[in-house]
Amino acid sequence: MLDRSGPMWQLFSILKGPARMNTSLNRRSSMLVLCLVALAAIVLLRWVALDSDVPTSIPDRSAATWADEGYKTLAARNLLMFGNEHWNSADRYSGWMKQSPVTQLSFLTAFKIGGQGIAQARWVAAVCFGLFLAGFMALLWKVYGPQLTLLGAMALSANYNLFIYSRLALFEIFIIVVLYVPLFALRRWQAPPGLAALVALGFAALAATFSIKASALLYFGPGLLGIGVAWVAGRQVAVSGKAALGLALGLVIALALASVTRHIWQSRLDVSAVGTVISALDNPLIVGGNVALSLAMLCAGDLLVFRRRALLNSSYSAALVGMVLLGPLIVGMFSYHPLRYWIPLLPVAILLPVEWLAIVRSPARPGYGERTPVALATTAIGGVAILIGVYWLIASAVRGWALPGLALSIDRKFLLLTALALAAAAWSRRHALMDGRVLGGLATFLMVLSVPLGLASVADLVLRPIRERNLVAQAMASELPHGASAAGDWAPELALGTAVPALYLGGSGNEVERVPVLKPDAFIHSGTSFDDATLAALKGRRDVGLSLPVDLGHYAGRSIRLYRLNYPR
Repeated sequence: MLDRSGPMWQLFSILKGPARMNTSLNRRSSMLVLCLVALAAIVLLRWVALDSDVPTSIPDRSAATWADEGYKTLAARNLLMFGNEHWNSADRYSGWMKQSPVTQLSFLTAFKIGGQGIAQARWVAAVCFGLFLAGFMALLWKVYGPQLTLLGAMALSANYNLFIYSRLALFEIFIIVVLYVPLFALRRWQAPPGLAALVALGFAALAATFSIKASALLYFGPGLLGIGVAWVAGRQVAVSGKAALGLALGLVIALALASVTRHIWQSRLDVSAVGTVISALDNPLIVGGNVALSLAMLCAGDLLVFRRRALLNSSYSAALVGMVLLGPLIVGMFSYHPLRYWIPLLPVAILLPVEWLAIVRSPARPGYGERTPVALATTAIGGVAILIGVYWLIASAVRGWALPGLALSIDRKFLLLTALALAAAAWSRRHALMDGRVLGGLATFLMVLSVPLGLASVADLVLRPIRERNLVAQAMASELPHGASAAGDWAPELALGTAVPALYLGGSGNEVERVPVLKPDAFIHSGTSFDDATLAALKGRRDVGLSLPVDLGHYAGRSIRLYRLNYPR
């Protein structure tokens, strides 16, 4: 039976008999059909030119985006082609079959159906995004109604960075599905913050950690913390103004002591507080001009300051706010945080503004003016969130749209001071902002605007695809005799779609010292500093001989070369 309030039933009713509807309803229904068709077209664009290269214009300093698909699919490829996860008995690279069985079985299934090419590996990511979007629409259509649901779905589908990474054979898209679909279920059935919500999301976190990737827990943690804090905060009672002031003073003293003594505890944690904050503020999404995260931070601040009761009643809202506030800080703690580490945070940057719009439209009273420790703390945190949101909004516009070449070392202070001034002005008018009309108008405008802007970039990607990887892979296969193997940092990536056996070389058990044991027939130099070090180590060995390099072409802005290897007795 179809849900009579869902999108499929409404579409069925329209197609069944438009003559039965009055003119006004017919217009609305026609617009609904048009939006659903447009949404389907945007989603299906993910299947166009799936074998094209990731554009080097994305804000990612790491080369991993152009190489890691080979690692993630290597075990599945070997199992299909050679009947074993390792075609070489001396290979010590563990692969991902045991650590990430869900992803590996998915890749293996795709390879069995269509062959072991790069496009077939990416089928899995495109399907995962479809499941994610289907979960959003199926579970939240009745909650939000057609307008908000379609706005959120269109913004999710047209987001450029999310579009790119939802068609790559990496693990982030799997994390997105397992993280957000349970959250959609919590929202659909109006689960309040409590033990049941924590257990449900905690179970999903364990499933993702042990079946997809251990680092998935980093993305679930802020959501679980948000639900837990909302659960505890909901049990608080009102206190006097003096008690609230004392709590605030104690918090300030504690933070001051932590700052003064940071030389003692910071080194033990091996975390740079300043570096973490800077990494979070100037993350790749903001540097790339993505305004979604800035809008989400503004909405989080507004909820904490003006509408905190909504967080106490909804585990979904509390989880989203926790993820927006703490997600960037957690990812920023790592010295290595390429763009793909930020991708699981992109959906929440779109979902929270949609949820905020739904909350503002509800008849619930604002939560401003309460005198409780929780109210005091959330107001302070919300104020900081609003400041960061304003900073991100200015920074993403300046760096991504108007002045992308402006140096970070020069503009950070200027942008932060500008954001501080604007946030202070907004705070002085906080009573006028309680109704949400200003932020609501901004949120709606930016979300609607993000769709055509994202589609313009997406269209350029799929209509003018670049396939340098395929050309380099073909050149590598033609240079090697049948059965000859290739090793290197990028060898597994370039071997996809060819018959060349590939080995990861340079670490993770396959160090350069083990080359005489592994005996690959060729070394693939990818033009990275990592491969420079590997090449230098190979040249320094007497038990390995290298031929002159063969130029295979260019891929991702790098010159790819092949060195044949021999092993003197």
